[in-house]
Amino acid sequence: MHHARPRLPHRGQPQPPRGLSALVARAAALLLVTLGQTACDGWAWDDDAPRPAQDGSPFTIQVLGTKECPREGSTSDAPPPLGVELRITGWHPRGTPVNFYYTRLEDGEGRSYDAGEACEPLLQGPPLLPGQRAQGYVSFSVPAGARGSTLVYEPRLLDASGQSRKQRIEVPLGERD
Repeated sequence: MHHARPRLPHRGQPQPPRGLSALVARAAALLLVTLGQTACDGWAWDDDAPRPAQDGSPFTIQVLGTKECPREGSTSDAPPPLGVELRITGWHPRGTPVNFYYTRLEDGEGRSYDAGEACEPLLQGPPLLPGQRAQGYVSFSVPAGARGSTLVYEPRLLDASGQSRKQRIEVPLGERD
């Protein structure tokens, strides 16, 4: 009979727990995930998992990237619209509205640019329940050399009394080359 020799881990690698300690480790991991922690004893959690905003915001917003979105048949000398890919995670108990038209770009000189539909997939969808996500593009016709751009997402949310109120979140973007 051949017995397999146990495989030893490389130095510095965390050991997966076994037996009763595995059960305790899973329970501790569940508790830590529930409390919003990100790691335990060297084991990393999925950084992509939705977590409520630390400041109690009714939604979180992430900028995933940018790209130029040329319009077909355009002969303008103006730069093509700038597409910004966003991921919104809702935390509001009455739902977080998701649509590109709640988004605008403000530059450092006080100008504001409304979002358009030049890039796809477009940011839109039904209201997000707590922990749900939506992802898509918003686009802006911004002149070259615009400085100090800030993305603003400002949907209307229902408060506990049923009144509609604007909720504003800003994300600094920087400059357009």
